[in-house]
Amino acid sequence: DDRETGRKILSCGWESMYKVVEMELSLMYDLIYTKAAVIHVWPGYIIRIVSPLIICAVLFLLTAYDKGFQRVEDIVLTYILVVSTLLLDVRWLLGALGSTWAYTFFKDSRWQRLKHAVVCDGKWHRLRTIVVSMSSRFDMKHPSSYRLWRGIMGQYNLLHECTRHNDNPISVSSMIGLLYLQPQESMMQHEYHDRRGFRIPQDLKGLLFERIWEKLKLSYTPGKVQEEEVVQFDPDELQELILIWHMATDIFLQKVTFADEKSQKYVKLISKLSNYLVFLVVVCPNMLPVRKLPNKYEETNKALKDYLSDEKRPASCKTREQKIAFILEQMGDGNSTSSIVLSDGNQYAGVLRSCFAKRGYIDLVEKMGRKSYQRFQKLMPGLCSYSELVTDEELLLNLIFDAWVLLLMNASKGSSRDSHAKQLGHGGDLVTIVWIMTIHANIFGIQEENNGVC
Repeated sequence: DDRETGRKILSCGWESMYKVVEMELSLMYDLIYTKAAVIHVWPGYIIRIVSPLIICAVLFLLTAYDKGFQRVEDIVLTYILVVSTLLLDVRWLLGALGSTWAYTFFKDSRWQRLKHAVVCDGKWHRLRTIVVSMSSRFDMKHPSSYRLWRGIMGQYNLLHECTRHNDNPISVSSMIGLLYLQPQESMMQHEYHDRRGFRIPQDLKGLLFERIWEKLKLSYTPGKVQEEEVVQFDPDELQELILIWHMATDIFLQKVTFADEKSQKYVKLISKLSNYLVFLVVVCPNMLPVRKLPNKYEETNKALKDYLSDEKRPASCKTREQKIAFILEQMGDGNSTSSIVLSDGNQYAGVLRSCFAKRGYIDLVEKMGRKSYQRFQKLMPGLCSYSELVTDEELLLNLIFDAWVLLLMNASKGSSRDSHAKQLGHGGDLVTIVWIMTIHANIFGIQEENNGVC
């Protein structure tokens, strides 16, 4: 039973589910962006088999043909073209027969002799081994490497971007993009994902997906009384919440230092996850549940640059680090701003710094406006419930990390299927992985882990 199989896979933890999601992404890519569904049927296999035979016949006729009146250069070039075509056809034939599509095709075949000869006798597995060996020997990419998430998270940091005017000259790739008139979206995708993206290492990947799995279990474990409810954010305010929490997190991490190695791992993951979600807001807004809202990013960016206007900035403030330090100092002095993102972000950062310094923060929370407090309560329900007890650095980092994981999960659920399918054409994305995992957890539920099954 498919439902029972799904439950067993989910009970084995996030690693098993992640492998299943990768397989599904590979299948989705084949169906949407390739002709796999046409090739892996009888007519497709017949064409693949007949094509090399026809090329062999052409090569034989070419050999037997009287070439006395032809130039040597033309003869050599013709042979090169025909032999190259033959090698390519053989390579595509072996690739088609050695694919998992072919395995499924032969396994489901009504011809029992064919099924027994290819599948049961292990001929397909031997062919598959040869194909994979040839691919690795000739330094070819793994067949599924271009259709899966490569572990790269796009990175966009508001403070860095508003201070990079003269520090970072335009890249060569960006200049080429301008010359060839590439769409702005493609240029930004290349700049902030391909060039500046963060390839998440295995240890940080484990921390991230383990926390996502914990949140999924809170919502989708059947028959279990939930101790806390996973927060659902309003899609209309998600973009604004991401920018506010990004500013709060960035200001906080710029002003504090964590000594132990475990905390530093969390700091790095929080920072990269924060930059990734802002990357979605700025570069890939179609991946978020965004309605027709005012562009909060443009408003925030303008407000940040106002801090660096020639009238306000001292002459000594030239490097990026000096500019960022100046912005943080201005915001710390309580200067008024029309930007809700900067105002709330600065207030939330103040609460986090008070927690880190082991000072009381309840007064700071109570001074917030009603809407600001409601947002903060959604982002940090643990901090509000713990009250004065949150003075432990590791616990504070965990609460900040929780908020980012919840924002990521809400972002994944709110984006459209078309957006995920389009992004898959560029190599997939973290938000798509989380989206599919959430769908599976919703359909099958997550049973208690069963090591015996796994």
